[in-house]
Amino acid sequence: MTQSIKFGFPPKLVTGADTDTISACGIKDGEQLIVDRNTTLGASVELTKPHTVPASKSIPATSIPVNGGILVVREMKDDNSCLFRSIGYLLENNPEISSKLRNVVSSKILADPIHYNAAILGKDPSVYASWILKPNSWGGGIELAILSEHYKVEIDLIDVATTRMSRLGENQYESRIFVMYTGIHYDAISWTPAENAPHDFEQRLFKNQEADDIARGAIKLAEIWKTQRKFTNMVDFTLKCGICLLPLVGEKDARAHASSTGHTSFSEY
Repeated sequence: MTQSIKFGFPPKLVTGADTDTISACGIKDGEQLIVDRNTTLGASVELTKPHTVPASKSIPATSIPVNGGILVVREMKDDNSCLFRSIGYLLENNPEISSKLRNVVSSKILADPIHYNAAILGKDPSVYASWILKPNSWGGGIELAILSEHYKVEIDLIDVATTRMSRLGENQYESRIFVMYTGIHYDAISWTPAENAPHDFEQRLFKNQEADDIARGAIKLAEIWKTQRKFTNMVDFTLKCGICLLPLVGEKDARAHASSTGHTSFSEY
């Protein structure tokens, strides 16, 4: 039997000599490790941090057959801009335009402070408009709604924890895109004619008449991820402030801490 060890997100293979220390391999304290044991059964073991549960390897985690091709989850970089990366990937074939999309959101809020008021945003519109421009500010439903209107496209968000789909801009536009949401992370969903086909062959924007099959497939993908526990309970997951290192529990604590201190950098632990 042979085995390999991966760490980080997305998982990277640990390389180095047998005598190297853990820190020399780039592994930080509290890092999640995945140990793949290569046997005839292809079994694997995942060592996780306390708030996560091992994901089953017996079912493909990121793709299923749909309409003669494959519906696949394209996992975005975990850098606090995964929502914007997903939208950029799906609509402009470029996940590296987060700053541009943040500016779209900020400008829309400043242009319409009556609709995007403090009651909606949770803070003064001018403050929110400046806050969302910061690369460590997480986007959410407000940002998706604005980007839906900006691109004139329906954005369908599939929540892994509930396997429910929220449709922003429902029936308002001719086309739809699909985004997977784990509670703390967003990924793009696309259709490809074959598993190893170049990304240029993908379809990411779907006309309404063809989108229902894609929607059903996206929900099936979410069901697979839910079975594998690839989601985070937003009520009781644990966070640490990246600035003052204060431990926090759940999104509510994180938002309250950010509001009272101005600290907006958080990491799970």
